[in-house]
Amino acid sequence: MADDKLTANEIASVLNDRAPDAKCSYCGHKTLFIVQDRPDNVMPYGMNVWNELAKAMPVYVVLCTNCGHLHTFSKVFLDSLHDHRKQK
Repeated sequence: MADDKLTANEIASVLNDRAPDAKCSYCGHKTLFIVQDRPDNVMPYGMNVWNELAKAMPVYVVLCTNCGHLHTFSKVFLDSLHDHRKQK
């Protein structure tokens, strides 16, 4: 499933299974919105994000509908959780 993309409903389902009482880590609001269901967004990681050699991690982005705080979730991790759930 490396190149497949989870839908917004699949992302929500995986997250709800792992954290059914999830809320915004900034304001505590309980309504979160999946910004996009395609992992086109990447989050740089490494010592120097401006370095040409910096790595990038594909992420799914979730937005708090109260304060706008963005939550990022690893695409690789959520995809593997989804695959594991389908195998059961």
